[in-house]
Amino acid sequence: FKIPLPPLEEQKRIAAILDKADSIRRKRKDAIALTEELLRSTLLDMFGDPVTNPKGWEIVPMKSVVLETQYRTSAKSNTDKNGLPILRMNNITYTGKIDLDDIKWCNISAADEEKYTVKRGDLLFNRTNSPELLGKTGVWRSDKKYALAGYLVRVRFKKDRALSEYVSAYLNSSYGKKYLYEKAKPSNNMSNFSASEFVKIPLLLPPLQLQKKV
Repeated sequence: FKIPLPPLEEQKRIAAILDKADSIRRKRKDAIALTEELLRSTLLDMFGDPVTNPKGWEIVPMKSVVLETQYRTSAKSNTDKNGLPILRMNNITYTGKIDLDDIKWCNISAADEEKYTVKRGDLLFNRTNSPELLGKTGVWRSDKKYALAGYLVRVRFKKDRALSEYVSAYLNSSYGKKYLYEKAKPSNNMSNFSASEFVKIPLLLPPLQLQKKV
């Protein structure tokens, strides 16, 4: 069995590319860790530890602040730009940012658009993913019309009770990620967290004026 061996200069070029890719991967991992630590520190400073709740905030089941939850459309996606652009689980980063670099499209009826599209302020929750990525949560901050794809849940809140930005930060914190990791249901190397389980999440609920500072 012979292994193809490129010229030495080509080997060096390939090695340099691999080293650069590994360096980028490590820097990205460090950046994610730094962002996560900053978010955790900010939440701890403002609201206290959710476990010990030193400031005595109300702790409520998520269902008490949720107005509605909605699963995704079952329409097939395409890359031909036919129909509406569609948000998928890869469009939410680990730290909760919305990344639109990789977008597909889908055709849904006009009658279903209201049901399966997102509006500014909607919370997007990744209900199925690998155990470490399950529960990625982001907030849609655009007026553009996008549809909702598989493995995402759209959540809208009672505006006099909870803000999407606060709940997203709470779920993306180390406490939130740990809770979701421990409560998720494993299935074929993936984990699931349904909308019915989402509304059971215990939520530390400070006053709205404080939530607005997130």
